Amino acid sequence: MPLIRYQIKDCGAIKLGGSSKSENRDLMISIAGRDNDYLFTPEGGKYHLFTVAGDANFIKKKVIQFQWHQKSLDHIQIKYVPKPDVEWTEEDKREYTKLVKEKFQSNSIRLEFIAVNELTKHRSGKVQRVINDLINL
Repeated sequence: MPLIRYQIKDCGAIKLGGSSKSENRDLMISIAGRDNDYLFTPEGGKYHLFTVAGDANFIKKKVIQFQWHQKSLDHIQIKYVPKPDVEWTEEDKREYTKLVKEKFQSNSIRLEFIAVNELTKHRSGKVQRVINDLINL
């Protein structure tokens, strides 16, 4: 039975034509996130969260979950749930900020890190990865 989801706005990669001669269906091979998980820069850039989240493997060792909240073009709050007994140091935050600025090609982005016990869930019951005050979701 095929999995059909209606208008959930997921972004993903599709492999055309399946994996064998007998398959003539397209196959979704990965899901990157929602099509509204975008962040903007003062320089006019528009970046999907996956642009930086996928590169930050060192964060996965220190953080259980995180959420980006873009307050303005140059200010993004990153709320995160830290792993128990693991510290996300100021040096780690500086390194991550440098990575974000490089990926977004913006030196004017300010990241504010806020440790929380739990992230607020959307009415769907899931955590929104990106909240963006610049666009009407």
